[in-house]
Amino acid sequence: MRGNIYSYLRRNGNYTFDEKPFNEIDNLILAELSYLPFKGIVPSFNEGYITVKDAEELFSKRYTCKKLKKIANLLLESRFLLKKMAESKRFQNALLYNYVKLVDNDKQFGALTIELSDKSIYVSYEGTDTSVIGWEEDLQLSYKFPVSSQKLASMYLNSTIHLFDYKVRVGGHSKGGNLAMAAAMNCNFLVRKKIIEVYNNDGPGFLRKEIESRRYQMIAPKIKMIVPSQCVVGMFLYHVDNYKVVKSTNRGIMQHDAFSWVCDDEKFVVTNLSKNSKGTEINLSKWVESLKPEDRESCVSELFKVFKDNNINDLTEINAKNFLKIIKGFKNIKKAERDKLIKVFKIVAFEK
Repeated sequence: MRGNIYSYLRRNGNYTFDEKPFNEIDNLILAELSYLPFKGIVPSFNEGYITVKDAEELFSKRYTCKKLKKIANLLLESRFLLKKMAESKRFQNALLYNYVKLVDNDKQFGALTIELSDKSIYVSYEGTDTSVIGWEEDLQLSYKFPVSSQKLASMYLNSTIHLFDYKVRVGGHSKGGNLAMAAAMNCNFLVRKKIIEVYNNDGPGFLRKEIESRRYQMIAPKIKMIVPSQCVVGMFLYHVDNYKVVKSTNRGIMQHDAFSWVCDDEKFVVTNLSKNSKGTEINLSKWVESLKPEDRESCVSELFKVFKDNNINDLTEINAKNFLKIIKGFKNIKKAERDKLIKVFKIVAFEK
């Protein structure tokens, strides 16, 4: 029977990982978990651990749906997912620990570590949230490696994996998938040996130089990249060729929402990449290669200077009052830079 990750949990929630081994849908569930604001609920480094069931109980007391909606609508889905995990035999006793969330003028980074009932470890990296710096970091990937969050991702991985952690998976959704790959590339040798799989769930790739590097080639066989059929985010920059394309109940850029991905028992329902996404992949690559790194940097800096000049640090702060100021700021961007930005937006939104 087909459905989404909630349907998967209804069908398989009563099976332990010894009864039904870890699969790609389990990966997506754990990747989505790191979006939740667990500060004060999931212990940070050297502060112990908490089960999914206990974490859900504390979370529900602290965050009502109304309060979560004020932070970001996307958190409502992750919150409901946590509830369903806490009700399932499969996940309720999983251990959550080493929660980190950092947002400043240089980075947006979040991560937590999960130990499952079969003693395997999943390191989950948060994707882009609503912070302006989070989105700026995404575009910094077009000219810089490593960005601040990528550096933190490898430091986190080195710190969270211990001597007796033998079966390690690393993953994330959106930018979190990119951070998972970067962490696996740059972690120390002993930690890298413990990694059995790296999951990039519709996250950006790397610059060509990094894809061709020895560090990347060492982890490439472990990378499992999953994208929706009308993929945009996952087609940004270079990536593995053998990615899996899955069906979604949404259309266009909204397919990036992993809760729309279609599951069939213990696997995603596969399909083909749309012509639109193939065109986006080709033209985004052409755009990146047509500009010098310093031009890409200038382009991104000009774009986000508009938000900084208007003291907007989070997309939720945009309202009717400052919206006109933002539009005016865009108009003040140098024409050459503005034309480059418009070209990118056209590729993403209208490529056929």
